[in-house]
Amino acid sequence: MNVAYWCGRPPSLRLPLAVAGGLLTRAARTWLVFDASTVHQLAPDEHAIYQALLELPTVATQVPTGESADRTLLATAKAAGGCIVSRDRFREHRRRFRSIVGHSDRCLDGWVANDRIIVPGLDLDVVLPESAAVAWAQVQRHVVTTRPPDAEPARPETAA
Repeated sequence: MNVAYWCGRPPSLRLPLAVAGGLLTRAARTWLVFDASTVHQLAPDEHAIYQALLELPTVATQVPTGESADRTLLATAKAAGGCIVSRDRFREHRRRFRSIVGHSDRCLDGWVANDRIIVPGLDLDVVLPESAAVAWAQVQRHVVTTRPPDAEPARPETAA
């Protein structure tokens, strides 16, 4: 949800979906992680898109109530050798996830400028769609509907 706030409040799925769409066009493994309260933070017109997004486990997941989305995100990135796009500094997780937290090549910042989303660490510069529906349509064009066995997200309690 951190990326969803890059244009202020209310948060919008158009931002994380635009980042995901830009990465998926490169055939990059891309996975969005949301916490259980996400649906309550989104505008009502984005609820159906959010539910449809969660039906694609190769693209997104919602952690159960009481679980930390940050911890799931960090554990998955660590297990996959991946990086995270977020402005969050994950300070409370620094000790356990030293290989990611605080490393500019693994924890990537970005911003919105001139109706574009820019993430320099990924050399990503994509147009900010006018709505979550447009961003969702872009993601759907690039989605694989089954998760390869090696892409299973790591559970936080099993991450080393």
